[in-house]
Amino acid sequence: MNTEIKELFLMRHAQTDSNIDGGWPLEGDPLNDCGKRQAVQAASVVQTIHPDTILSSDSTRAVQTAELISNGWFTKPILYSPLFREIDGGKLKGMSREQINKEYPNFANSRGIPQGSLDPIFGTEKIIEFAERVQNATSYVTGEWSGSKVLVVTHGAFIRMFFELNGIPTFDDEEYLFNCSIAGFRKNSENWMLSFRYNAYTKNVWQSEDFTARM
Repeated sequence: MNTEIKELFLMRHAQTDSNIDGGWPLEGDPLNDCGKRQAVQAASVVQTIHPDTILSSDSTRAVQTAELISNGWFTKPILYSPLFREIDGGKLKGMSREQINKEYPNFANSRGIPQGSLDPIFGTEKIIEFAERVQNATSYVTGEWSGSKVLVVTHGAFIRMFFELNGIPTFDDEEYLFNCSIAGFRKNSENWMLSFRYNAYTKNVWQSEDFTARM
């Protein structure tokens, strides 16, 4: 019996208005028209991947993305969980980029996931707690769906934290974080290997086995 997950795909939700502005969305913020088109276009790529299971954050923008990419061909229930949510934005929720820049310049000037010194901004979920949640979510997926291809519709910080926790080199363009883009991983006995990338903006699909990460 295969005790390893066959392949894991992490997909960022499609575009919302907050993504254009650079602000922090609320959990209930929906996809905009561009985001809906992105998800419909990505459906053919996901169908080619043909995951055995689709999981998703329960935030509205992720739920809508999961529904659109699976419409018409995926017959199994999609499983939704708060495990795959974005880091809790705390005081940033619902704020525009202009407001964030003005009120929290330290956050605005940071690159990537903020360090622990910025925890008070987030309030209910500290960075270390978020890291633990991402690790727990990964363990849940790999343990529950051994031998399967699993696609998870999630959020930018979740994907970035997965890369960081597993020591996976990031890319200057961070194209795996573009809305509706996908990063795929194959796992051997010890390592995650980055094996697939889909760029939702260029529509490029390619595979790479040049990067490994220890689990």
